Amino acid sequence: MTKKLGHDVLPDIVPIKISYATSDIDDSIRFYTDVMEAELMELKVGVKDSLDDVSVDYAFVKPVGSLIEIQYVQRPLEYTYGSFNTELYKQLISETHEDRISSTTCGIDRWFDNHYGYDTTKFIEDDPEYMDRVVANIINHDKKYRLYYVDHQRDTGQYDSDEGDYKYALDSNEDGEINVFYKYRMIIFDTDGQSIQMIGDFMNYFVEEQPPIYNKQWCATPCPHNQPMGIFNW
Repeated sequence: MTKKLGHDVLPDIVPIKISYATSDIDDSIRFYTDVMEAELMELKVGVKDSLDDVSVDYAFVKPVGSLIEIQYVQRPLEYTYGSFNTELYKQLISETHEDRISSTTCGIDRWFDNHYGYDTTKFIEDDPEYMDRVVANIINHDKKYRLYYVDHQRDTGQYDSDEGDYKYALDSNEDGEINVFYKYRMIIFDTDGQSIQMIGDFMNYFVEEQPPIYNKQWCATPCPHNQPMGIFNW
């Protein structure tokens, strides 16, 4: 966090929360607490909505090192228009990810970009192995994820395909000293299929194959070794 006169300086605009609808609030909580090691701040069950007197459940979780909270709200499945409820929405998005992602370095769908960014480098000095633990939790829960390689914001990371190696992504600190800091973007998905773009680095996790370079415009990036992306199972 930025410091001024020794005190933390918040950004000009600070979001209060990110809110999602869910069909299973217990699953959503378990994902954040078990996979992302978030703190459950509050859980209320069977609360009457003041607007329409419908019974709802809601929960607030706080990701590690975050200023904002994630809220989940669960309403009765039948409280919708037509047959398109939150369970069907969850099923369709999750199945799309399952169909399209063929490996950690291959596969993308349009729902990837419906995400929030979670920059774990903000607390990497205090918890340098956080990304390692999250990817281990993802693997242990048999969930899919995608990896990209990028120098966050500056986009100075470059890939030399002839030499097959990454060039240094350079940045400097306040004293003008050059830092070399590679970063990854890892796209993970909660139990409702919603995307989370994690930005950080791995201390122990061995990346077997260099991921494609991340592109802000989500332009098509060939998969390594011409590996095909998954095909939608209609």
